[in-house]
Amino acid sequence: MLFVVFFLWFFIASFFFRKVVKVKTSCGITFAVLVIAIAGTIWTEKAIDWYQEWEAKQEKTAVEKHAREIEQAVMSFLDNMNPLLNQKLIEIRAEIASIDNKIQQLVELKRDFPNHAILEQKLAQWKILRRQLNQVSQDIYQQVEQAYVAYRLDEIQGREKLSVVSKALLDEANAALTNAEITKSTIEAEMNQ
Repeated sequence: MLFVVFFLWFFIASFFFRKVVKVKTSCGITFAVLVIAIAGTIWTEKAIDWYQEWEAKQEKTAVEKHAREIEQAVMSFLDNMNPLLNQKLIEIRAEIASIDNKIQQLVELKRDFPNHAILEQKLAQWKILRRQLNQVSQDIYQQVEQAYVAYRLDEIQGREKLSVVSKALLDEANAALTNAEITKSTIEAEMNQ
């Protein structure tokens, strides 16, 4: 490809000097044509690279936008079908953000005071809690997503009501939430000791 681009630029530069400027071929002109061909090839390669990067960013942005739209549809479905579970999921995500902030503060404190073992212990406990809450949040979201898919499937097939499968999946999400609250309470009790 690069070879073709080089010869294309070489031909354009030669044509320009012979036909437009009407200069006779000489050693200096040949050198100028080569320089123009090399520079044109480099510029073309840079332009192609830039375009490919731009195209990749556009594709990534489109995928991220689509993922956000899907998540919004699922969360809207959850809010309509089970507002209490939706509120709890929002609270879990807020709690995860709060835990992330606490972990960051502990990391900074540990950096300032690296010889204190209690900091490492507390940091590990908070990381465990964050990991477990993240897992619970993901489990609940997956259950709700499955319920949403079942609901949309019913809707597409002409049944305009929430199916038994969707209700069962939402019940499983509620059960996961209950387990999360028990786990969180247990870990917080251990941390407060």
